[in-house]
Amino acid sequence: MVDEVEKRKADLVVISALPPSAVAHSRYLCKRVHARFPDARMIIGLWLVKGDVKRLRDRITCVADVLVVTTLGSMQEQIHQMAQPLIATRMAEATTPSSPPPRP
Repeated sequence: MVDEVEKRKADLVVISALPPSAVAHSRYLCKRVHARFPDARMIIGLWLVKGDVKRLRDRITCVADVLVVTTLGSMQEQIHQMAQPLIATRMAEATTPSSPPPRP
């Protein structure tokens, strides 16, 4: 997975995990992604997991700004909220004229 993040130059990483080892697997991936890409935004989806989301988040996250969700609707909403500023920034960068070449 970490190689895919690098290959795709991802700014947003979504981890999706199912029991029985959802928490352990998510924690492992979170640490690996954050170690190589500390600026990448992450969302972790824990499906079919029951319990206190705050407690699960405390057990999983390797950094404070990693989001943990337990429903598909929440995942879609968070991806939309996190992706919009990234898309706007990329579009602005693509439309900004480059500076003229330096004079000899």
